[in-house]
Amino acid sequence: MASPTFRQKATGGNSTAANVTVSVPAGTADDDIMIFLLCKDDTNAVTWPGGWNILFEDTANSYYNGVGWKRASSEPADYTWTFS
Repeated sequence: MASPTFRQKATGGNSTAANVTVSVPAGTADDDIMIFLLCKDDTNAVTWPGGWNILFEDTANSYYNGVGWKRASSEPADYTWTFS
């Protein structure tokens, strides 16, 4: 079995938005594992896009931190995480 290899990254953000949209990294291929880290400066709930598996969520010290993963399969151009 081959060791994991870093392929590409994508970032996004807006300090006043009600959501964040991030493009799927260039070169993402089916069966790639995508990992997403979300940090924001409030503890409001986050709705993750469909198909993402949440590994960790925490709202300590007035911040939200979340980590999730997804196996790529015919990915759209981008994903949106919505804040409530």
